[in-house]
Amino acid sequence: MRCLLKYSLISLLALVLSQHSYAFEREAIRLDTAKGSITIEVELAITPAERKQGLMGRDDFGPGDAMLFIYPGEQQLSFWMKGTPVSLDIIFFDGEGAWLNTAYGTIPFSLDSYSSVAPGRYVLEVAAGEAKRLGIGEGTLLLGKAGP
Repeated sequence: MRCLLKYSLISLLALVLSQHSYAFEREAIRLDTAKGSITIEVELAITPAERKQGLMGRDDFGPGDAMLFIYPGEQQLSFWMKGTPVSLDIIFFDGEGAWLNTAYGTIPFSLDSYSSVAPGRYVLEVAAGEAKRLGIGEGTLLLGKAGP
């Protein structure tokens, strides 16, 4: 019984630590929007493990925060909100950085699928309402790294 309790506690600790085990690299990116050029700092999800983790379990994500998912090539992209406790705007871009579509105000913890309308390579997640506030939509170009 004592061994079982010890094993259960170790398993619980491992689960809790795994929820916040990713320290994502950060980078400033530039977007050309209907409101002009903007620069935002994003957390980068580049590796398969980082893309899988995404914002699951994160309740510290709000206005001004952003995560950019980068895939090795264009493909049909589909996201869900499983394990994600905050509502997001999920913005899809093609391999050239051209806006494809946005899923506005997603439902936390939902298993609904939010997909790109065409093959894409980049996905930008921002807090719900931020895409409209920033002017991200039709005609927006994701230009990549900001600065010189």
